[in-house]
Amino acid sequence: MATFKSVKRMDFEIKVVKQFKGKPYVGQVDYKKKTITVALYGGITGKKLTRCEVLQAYYHEVVHFILHDMKHPLNDDEKFVDDFAKRVRWWSVTATNKKAKEKDEANLVAQCAERLRKLRKKVPRSAGAKKVQAR
Repeated sequence: MATFKSVKRMDFEIKVVKQFKGKPYVGQVDYKKKTITVALYGGITGKKLTRCEVLQAYYHEVVHFILHDMKHPLNDDEKFVDDFAKRVRWWSVTATNKKAKEKDEANLVAQCAERLRKLRKKVPRSAGAKKVQAR
């Protein structure tokens, strides 16, 4: 379980699924269950997502989680959430020059992808979910 601390403590679980079949999104947040689910494949295209796309989906859902916690009206504005998530992702890379930033971002993406792979093994899945992920 990943932990995010704000004004009050918020814990959320990260789930990784193969895809949201027939859905136009690649990430989903469940506020009641406190879960963020990220897919590895596009729901409509079935295309394997790049590490950057998976990481962007993760940050996008984290921003939704934060804005929901703040009861902020921009939580419903997908363009704002996506743009803000891109900035948070980029800001998290602290190197000062472009080459170092690119290298650090690549390392950050690799670390996040590795973390997602590890979490995927630990997350208990139903028999139905296992069948979907096996496809």
